Amino acid sequence: MSLRILVLEDDAELCDSMVELLNLEGYPTTGVRSLAGFKAWRANHTCDVLIADRRSRPS
Repeated sequence: MSLRILVLEDDAELCDSMVELLNLEGYPTTGVRSLAGFKAWRANHTCDVLIADRRSRPS
C-alpha cells in the first residue's frame, strides 16, 4: 500500500520541489499552496500524510 501525501506550502518553488522529490521516491504526492486550496482539495480527496508549512508569528 502506498501512502498518499499532500504538501501544503505557499512557497511555489519549495512546494514543487517537495512534490517532485516525493513522487520520484514513489509516493503519490500532490501540492497545494493555500489554505483555500487545501480545503478545496480535501473536499474530494483523502491523504495519509499531510506536510504543512508552519509559519512563525512575530512576537
